[in-house]
Amino acid sequence: MRETTAATVSLHEEGIVCVALRDDVDIEPRHVDEITAAAAALTQGKRHGNLVDARKLRYMSKETRDVFARQERSSVSAIALLLESSLQRTLGNLYLNVSHPTIPTRIFTDERLAVLWLREQNDRR
Repeated sequence: MRETTAATVSLHEEGIVCVALRDDVDIEPRHVDEITAAAAALTQGKRHGNLVDARKLRYMSKETRDVFARQERSSVSAIALLLESSLQRTLGNLYLNVSHPTIPTRIFTDERLAVLWLREQNDRR
């Protein structure tokens, strides 16, 4: 497990990294590199899916969302965003439709389904 300024990054299981965003930090572009480095250290550069637990997320700037969406990470097979409410999910889907992330990304409210999808994505790539 790795602690960053904005998240706890841990190995959920082989091939899946969990990024639990903190509720007391507004996520900014500078946090992206910290989170990415922590995930890379845990996986030693091996291909993996990211389970991003954003259920407690307070705020993420548009600039930060764009950095995440445009970031090229050859070691990341897919990103599952775990959200809590229907409103978060609706706003998240709207954002995904506009931003067109470079990495396959889906939104979930059920962690079990998110993990199953990440496993499928890891098997495809």
